[in-house]
Amino acid sequence: MIVRRDLKYWWLILLAAFMVLALKIMEYKYAIHKLSLEWLLGLVSVAFLLVGFFWSRYIFKNNNVDKSVIRKDIDHFQLSPREKDVLDLMTKGYSNQQIAEKLFISLSTVKTHVSNILTKMGLERRTQAIQLVLENNIVKKHNV
Repeated sequence: MIVRRDLKYWWLILLAAFMVLALKIMEYKYAIHKLSLEWLLGLVSVAFLLVGFFWSRYIFKNNNVDKSVIRKDIDHFQLSPREKDVLDLMTKGYSNQQIAEKLFISLSTVKTHVSNILTKMGLERRTQAIQLVLENNIVKKHNV
C-alpha cells in the first residue's frame, strides 16, 4: 500500500475515522444504557458540527477565481488605459458612481468599462477581478 507523504488534509481523514469509531462504540448496548439519549444526541451533533467546521474551512480555502486567467502583468488582458483606470479605482473600493465622478465620465460608461474588464479577464463578478488584482499584485503602470 502506497501512502502519499504530501497528503494535505490528513486531519480530515483522521477526524472522519474518529467519528466512525465513536459512533461504533456508541452502538454497543453498554454505551446506550450508560448514557442518556440527550448525551448521545449531543455527542453526535458535536461530531457533525466539527465536520461542518473543518469542511467549510476546506471549501472556502479554495479561490473562486479561475487559475487559468492568472497572469503576471495586467497588459496581458489588453485593457484600454481607461479600463485600467476603472479597474484601479475598483480595487480601491470605489463604487461605480464614485468612479464616474472621479474620472468625469457617465455612470453608464463606467458600467460599460466594468463589463468590458470582466469580459476581457474572463470573469463574472467585479469582486473576482478585484481579488485577482490584489492576490497577484497586478498593478497598472500609470497613475490616474
